[in-house]
Order: sequence, then C-alpha cells, then structure tokens
Amino acid sequence: MPPAAKKLEQESEQRRSSSDMLSIRVPEKTRALIDAARRALDKSRTEFILEAAVARAEEVVLDQRMFELDEVQTVALMKLLDEPPRPVPALRKLMAGRAPWE
Repeated sequence: MPPAAKKLEQESEQRRSSSDMLSIRVPEKTRALIDAARRALDKSRTEFILEAAVARAEEVVLDQRMFELDEVQTVALMKLLDEPPRPVPALRKLMAGRAPWE
C-alpha cells in the first residue's frame, strides 16, 4: 500500500473512534439516491457516505502524487513511453471475447 494511502487509512481509523461531527445539507433527491444505494449494501447512511468520501479523497490525493526524476531517469522514462506496448497474449484474448454485459 502506498504511504499516502496508508496514512489516510490510519487517519480514517482514528476518526472512527472519535466523536467528530460532519453535517451537510443535501437536496431530497440526492438523499433518496444515497439511501437507496446504502440500503442495497445494507449500510447506514453514515457508513455509506464516509466510505464513498474516503475512497474519493484517497483517489484525489493519490492522483496528486508528484515524483521527480533526474535527467538520466527522464530520458529512460521517455524512451519507454515512446515505445509501442509489448503484445500481451492474455490481454489480446480477453479483448477478442465478448464483454460480460453484452
């Protein structure tokens, strides 16, 4: 697990044991949609919203990761990116079949 995700998970665990309150106003249609989804997963509204919000927050934070490369590493990365992808027989077979929803 990436360090940022691990840190978010630890912070999430700490929050679960705390009594912090978050209150939001939502339109009735939005609340109804959230309630339908959380019932489908047999979760409380709080559980559903917190899980969804944390998952999205992790995605956003991890997408913001920046890494630095020196000149040699940059040239090597650009070379890899410029090369066509290697054929992967298993992927070719998978893509040749029908999608499960078709």
